[in-house]
Amino acid sequence: MFINKLYGCPELSYTLTEPQLRKKPFAKPFLQDDFFSDDIAISNKAVEDYKDHTLAFGLPALSHAAGSTELKVGNTFELNTNMNTELKTVGWPAERGPKIEDKSWLHSDAKDISYRYVHKLYDTWVEKGHLNQ
Repeated sequence: MFINKLYGCPELSYTLTEPQLRKKPFAKPFLQDDFFSDDIAISNKAVEDYKDHTLAFGLPALSHAAGSTELKVGNTFELNTNMNTELKTVGWPAERGPKIEDKSWLHSDAKDISYRYVHKLYDTWVEKGHLNQ
């Protein structure tokens, strides 16, 4: 039985042995084949090289993102903001790449992108947080 075919079937996950899980994880397969090398030095280097990417993209989420549901305070104060439609400025950094997802607002853009592109986010924080009083 291929473990990757079990992805998304929690009941079958309990039938897997520890050696099986060490060699091929139950979760969605990673893109880096070196994780599964029989040479421990190669596997360790792959983990070190790709740990941030793996933590960000390789582990399944157990809940929706905070911005996927409506957040309101009382009946009037709307907390949600669609950063792609409301806060992106003209000339969003082109060095990310040509794909549409390269042009989308990412989680760390508040700190990773120049202020000239993300200034509307800071203005929104000041406004919604009543920090200008």
